[in-house]
Amino acid sequence: MANGDMLKSVYDTNNNGVVDQAAKLQTARTIKLTGSVAGSATFDGTKDITITTTGGASPLENWVNVKSFGALGNGTSDDTARINAAINSLPASGGTVYIPEGTYMINTGNPYNPVTNATCISLKNNITIKMTENTVLKAITNAYNNYAIFLVRAVSNVTIEGGILQGERYTHTGPTAGQVGVGVWLEGATNVTIRDVTCKEFWGDGIYTLYHSTLGNTKKVTVENVSFIDNRRQGISICANENFRVIGCSFETTQGTDPAAGIDIEPELGGTVRDVTITGNVFKGNKIGIQALGDASATITGNVFEGNTMWGIYLASSSRYYSVTGNIVYASGNYGIYVNTSTDNVISGNVVYNNGSHGIYLLNNADRNVITDNKVYGNSGEGINVYKSFDNIINDNNVTNNKGRGIFIAVSTDNSINGNTSSSNALSGIYLWNSKYNLVDSNRCSKNGQHGIFVKGDAANDSLSNSISNNQCKENSQTTNQGYQNIFLSSGAQGANTINNVQGNMCRAGGLANKPQYGILIDANTSETLLKNNDTRGGGAKGDLSDSGTGTVLI
Repeated sequence: MANGDMLKSVYDTNNNGVVDQAAKLQTARTIKLTGSVAGSATFDGTKDITITTTGGASPLENWVNVKSFGALGNGTSDDTARINAAINSLPASGGTVYIPEGTYMINTGNPYNPVTNATCISLKNNITIKMTENTVLKAITNAYNNYAIFLVRAVSNVTIEGGILQGERYTHTGPTAGQVGVGVWLEGATNVTIRDVTCKEFWGDGIYTLYHSTLGNTKKVTVENVSFIDNRRQGISICANENFRVIGCSFETTQGTDPAAGIDIEPELGGTVRDVTITGNVFKGNKIGIQALGDASATITGNVFEGNTMWGIYLASSSRYYSVTGNIVYASGNYGIYVNTSTDNVISGNVVYNNGSHGIYLLNNADRNVITDNKVYGNSGEGINVYKSFDNIINDNNVTNNKGRGIFIAVSTDNSINGNTSSSNALSGIYLWNSKYNLVDSNRCSKNGQHGIFVKGDAANDSLSNSISNNQCKENSQTTNQGYQNIFLSSGAQGANTINNVQGNMCRAGGLANKPQYGILIDANTSETLLKNNDTRGGGAKGDLSDSGTGTVLI
C-alpha cells in the first residue's frame, strides 16, 4: 500500500452488498452524508471513523440483495422462490430488490391459474427491482400456453429497472396455439415504470396488459428505453390501460404468430384503452410496427418505422381518435400507413417513402380522417389511396415519385383533396374513379407520367358531381408524348361521368420533350360538364381544349 493511501471498501453490516469494492480513498478526505442520513467526518486513515446519523433511517435500510436469500444466478438452478423471498422480506413501505450479475432461472407458472401463478416473480406495492446490464432472468422451458416472469397484479408504485428478461421461445414444449408467454404481466396495477430493460425471445409478448373484471384497468405505466427483440407475438400488448407511455424504446424482429406487432393496441372486452403516447421509438423488422384495433385516443409521434415486413402503422377495426404525427415510415413490405374501417384519425407531418405498395392507404369506410402535411414518395403503389371511404380531408401533402398514382380516390364520396403537390408520379397525379361529390381544389399536378388530373366513371359506378377547381396542371404525360392530358374527364359508358364542375384551372404543356395532348379533354361518353374560367392557353401540344362530351356547358 502506498504511503498515506488507505485501501478499503465501504462495507454494509447487513451484508446486502450494496456498496462493495470501492476505490482507494486518499487521506484527509471528507465523507458527507446527506438526505435522511446526516453527518460528516474528516479522517487521515490512521484509525476507524464512526459517523452518527442525526435523524431518519438510512436510504439503504430497505435494500436487499437476492444473493442474501440464496439466489445463485448460475444459469441452472431455479431461483424463483429465492427472489420472491427477497421481495417478501421488505416491509409494506417497500424498498429495492437488487439482482446482481448472473443468469437466474425462473419457473414462470401460469398467471391465469391461482395455483401456479405463485411460481412467477410476484411483485408487491412500492417495490423497485434493480438489475445490472448483465443480469438475466430466463424463463425455464415449459409447456404453458400462458406464463410470466414478473406478475404485476393489483399493486402500485412498482419499478423494474435494468437487466435482460429472456423467454424460452426456441425451447418451448407446449402447443403452438398458446401465445401469452410474457416478460411482464400487468393486471390492475397503478404507477408502473419499466426502464433500461431488454425483453427478448418470449413465446408471446415482452409486456402484456389485460383487463380484470374486479381490478379494472392498469393505470399510469411508463416503458422507457426498453429493447424488445425477437418476441413471437408482440413487443407490447396494450389491452386495458389508462395513461400508458412508451418512450425511446426499440422493437425488432417481432415475428412468429399474428399479429406480430411491435406494439398492439387492442382493448379487451370490458376494458378500455385511453391516453396512450408512443414517442421516440424505433420499429424495425417486425411484421407490423404498430397495430391498433379499437378506440384508444392514442398519440403516435416522432417514431421511426423501418423495414417492417407488412405494414408500418395499421389502424383497423373502428380505431378512432388516433394522432399519427411526425413519424418516418419506410421500406415496409406492403403499406406504410394503413387505415382500414377506422374513422376520425389525424395523420399529419409524416414522411412515408419506399414502401412495397401504397404509402398511405384508407380502405372500407375509413371516414372523416385528416391526411395532411405528409411527404409521400418513392412508394411502389399509390402515394395516397382512398377506397370506399368518405368525408376525408386530404390537404397539403407532397406526393412525388411514386410508381402508381400520386393520389387515387376510388368509389369514394365527399372527400376534400386540397392544396396538395402531386408530381413526377409514374401514373396520374390525381385520379378519381367511380367517385362522387369530391372537391379537388388548388392542387399542383406536374410532370406525372400520365394525366395531371383524371376523372373516370364506368357503367357500374358513375363519377358524379365532382368539383375540379383552381388546380395547376403542367408538363404531364411524361411517359408518352401526347399520350395523356393535363386534365381528362373520361367514361367507360355513356352517362357514367356526369355533372362535374371544372373551373378556374390553369393548364400548361410546358417545355419538356414529352407534352400532354390537351390542356383539358372531355371524351364522348361524358355528359353535363361545366367548364368555366379555365386557363388552358398552351395547355397541350395538340390543343388547349377538346370537348366531345354531351351537354357540356362552356363559360
